[in-house]
Amino acid sequence: MKTVTKRENFTCIVYDEELLRKHQTILNFHLLLLIFIPLYIILFRNDEIYNYLWIIFYVLFITSYRSEPYLSKIKVILYRDKIEIKRRRKKKLYLYSEIKEIKYSKKWINREGEISFIKIMKNNGKIYEAMKGKLEKEIIEIFTIIKNNHKEWRIKNYENCDE
Repeated sequence: MKTVTKRENFTCIVYDEELLRKHQTILNFHLLLLIFIPLYIILFRNDEIYNYLWIIFYVLFITSYRSEPYLSKIKVILYRDKIEIKRRRKKKLYLYSEIKEIKYSKKWINREGEISFIKIMKNNGKIYEAMKGKLEKEIIEIFTIIKNNHKEWRIKNYENCDE
């Protein structure tokens, strides 16, 4: 899920795969319940200790389910002269003057499937992985917004140099 907020001085993009991950987590949880509940009923009907194990299982599931949006959210803020990317508590700044190229690519990972990447290449040759996600359409939209913002800055910067 992606939200874009445009203001006079900056553009803020918040991207999170919260809905997709929650849906997958719920499906996995239901599969586990379908497997373990019949076994529980058949084998341990009269033992009280296993009731406590189920309570612990539910508490662990709820805590992991609630913390997932916090872990998956990425915030991209596009200022006039720089890009700020916030992921969890980490914050990275990229000045447009230091950016050589912004690339979009896809990669197949066995356990996760096809993942889309936005990579930022600096003038010194270092490549930084700015964003990644499974929702290709939204990653491409974010990539085009960042790329267009970078092009606008380059055009304005070259006009100022010519004057």
